[in-house]
Amino acid sequence: MPATFLAPFVKKKDETEGSGMTQRRKMIGRGLITEPAKADKYLKLGKYKANKEKLLGGKLQIRSENENQVNNIKSQLITKNIRDILLKIKKKEIINYSDVDKLDENEKNDLYNIGKKLHITELFEIPSTLKNQEEKLKDEFFKLRGSIMAGNNSPEILKSLNDLNKNEK
Repeated sequence: MPATFLAPFVKKKDETEGSGMTQRRKMIGRGLITEPAKADKYLKLGKYKANKEKLLGGKLQIRSENENQVNNIKSQLITKNIRDILLKIKKKEIINYSDVDKLDENEKNDLYNIGKKLHITELFEIPSTLKNQEEKLKDEFFKLRGSIMAGNNSPEILKSLNDLNKNEK
C-alpha cells in the first residue's frame, strides 16, 4: 500500500489526542508556609497573641500560642488610644503620662481588664477605678482581719467584715 493511504491513521509523536492523554501542568505557588510569614500575622501581648491586622483596624482578637481561641476572652472593639498603648507595649516603649491622660474612665477600665486577662504587667501601673475599688476592698478586708486577729471581736467589726464578704460576691 502506498504511504499516502495510511497517513491519516498514523499518529505523530507530538499529538496529545486520545483517551488517557492529558497535558501536564506546572505546580506554582504550592508548598509549606514558612514560620516567619506566619509570625508576622500576630503580635505577642503578654501571655497570648493578638491578630496584627485586626488590632490596627480597631478590634482586639486574642489567640493562644497555637493560634486557637482563648476561653473567656472574646474579640472586642477597642479605641485608638487603647490600640496605641498596646502597640507601645509590644515595641517595649515607655507609656507616657500623656498617653494615659488621653484615656477616659471607661478606656482605663477596659485597658485594666485587658491587662488582667492577657497578663500584661505593664498595664497594672495605669490607674483605674476598677483597680481602685478592688484595692479598697482588699485594704478594708486586711484592716478588719488584723483587728480581729489582735483580739478586737466587737460586733461592729464582725458585721462590717460580713458585709464586706457579701459585697465581694
